Amino acid sequence: MTDEKTCYANPPRDTRFKPGNRANPLGRGAKKRDKHSDVVKRLLHTFETVSVGGKKTKVTRLEAIVQRIGDDALRGNLESARALLRLRKCSIATNDFQRIIFLYSEMDDLI
Repeated sequence: MTDEKTCYANPPRDTRFKPGNRANPLGRGAKKRDKHSDVVKRLLHTFETVSVGGKKTKVTRLEAIVQRIGDDALRGNLESARALLRLRKCSIATNDFQRIIFLYSEMDDLI
């Protein structure tokens, strides 16, 4: 018998893992990172409480942004009016409101 002390964190040599043998070869895996588009999508679909006509309503941030652009356009802001018309054009062309913001962000002459 050897003179090695066996205790917690120091098991006997014959019961230790052999070289090249890993207990869990696949392991837990690396942490999955979100894509930038997923982060933006989650941010835009978060609900906010806004006041519309004196009443508080819960809407998504995307809806709040479009509402703000529309309000600014009605107040005479030409950049907002152009932006709103381009959003309308994109929404008609794509028929998908989810993709509008990404198409909108690609237009470099806006905002």
